[in-house]
Amino acid sequence: MKFFISSERNIMKRKVLIVTPNNIAVGGIQKFLLNNIKQMDLSRVTLDIYFSKKNLNQDINNDFLNLGVNVYYADKIKQSYFADFINLSKLMIKNKYSVIHVNTGNLIFQVFALFIAQVYMIKKRIAHSHNAIVVTSCSKVKMKLYDFVRTLLNKVANIRLACSEAAGIWMFGNGRNFQVMKNGLLIDDFVFKENVRVELRNAYNIKSNSVVIGLVASFTNQKNHVFLINMYSLYHKINPNSFLFLIGDGVLKQELLNTIKCLGIQDSVIMTGVIHNSSIYYNLFDILVMPSLYEGLPFVGLEAQVSGLPCLFSNTITKEIKMSQYSDFLSLDEPCKIWVDKVVKLLNCASKESRELIGDSACKELKRQGYDLKFSAEILSRIYCSE
Repeated sequence: MKFFISSERNIMKRKVLIVTPNNIAVGGIQKFLLNNIKQMDLSRVTLDIYFSKKNLNQDINNDFLNLGVNVYYADKIKQSYFADFINLSKLMIKNKYSVIHVNTGNLIFQVFALFIAQVYMIKKRIAHSHNAIVVTSCSKVKMKLYDFVRTLLNKVANIRLACSEAAGIWMFGNGRNFQVMKNGLLIDDFVFKENVRVELRNAYNIKSNSVVIGLVASFTNQKNHVFLINMYSLYHKINPNSFLFLIGDGVLKQELLNTIKCLGIQDSVIMTGVIHNSSIYYNLFDILVMPSLYEGLPFVGLEAQVSGLPCLFSNTITKEIKMSQYSDFLSLDEPCKIWVDKVVKLLNCASKESRELIGDSACKELKRQGYDLKFSAEILSRIYCSE
């Protein structure tokens, strides 16, 4: 286990260990943690974060280090649970935490990490669900195994958080013994800016009347990029004056490049890699299409709606994400042609209204429903600091 230490410890502070699944690219969980920590009063807590995969993105480390968070990470990109639990045990013995906050959809990892925390008498053991994984084709044996692991998790976790109702039910079961903690945003950061749109389109030599379909997501199976690329290939046939922007990176990059080449659309698909200020790219897009296999309540969908974008989500994403009349859902069982038709319909409907007005309406709905970052950060801070 390698680590960075960013600040001296104050023994009077509450010591918190945050565990998150990876450090490969900026994802929703990392963004959630960064955003909330930025809003916290860190004079009351010492925060450590452990990434269960090897560091491949120094920017993430720097973000946390600059906030005064102590960063630890695994030695390998992928390592055994046993190695992770050895690392976690060493940290718990050394630093004597009062709180552990585990952020992953992996039920087995959650159980073992929190069990170790219980063994080392960590008082507050937080399990946090950020995804709603829909299990539809499991055998009865596998379903019973899921239920058994959930039962264990509910025993070792004494605080249960979820980004949505669906994410909570996935991780903790139907008993509603969890608290929904909404993914708060600094809403003003995502308001549409016409001058940024013009600058970005000029930078990529994209005409003002070209349609840009976009997605901000890591290149993993969960995000279902292959489906999106195939759908875009059909759309591009009916509208050659179009582009697909894929912002992110990940293990499936080469596979996606191969698919794009096979479809002959490499001149119209732009893969930007990881962009630290990716939020500005919503200004460049005309629509966000998110065909994820599963999600909790993804930041990207909320941010895009604040920017006034029409959005098309797979129906595996919770309906709680809908903040705009210009957002809709489709089943992944529907053929790509149906998705293309829906994209065309959403673009046509949104074109009759200004981006500013669409975004303003979504902003009001977000605020009405409590998606305020300061509010969610206060909840997390209260959990960390209270007895």
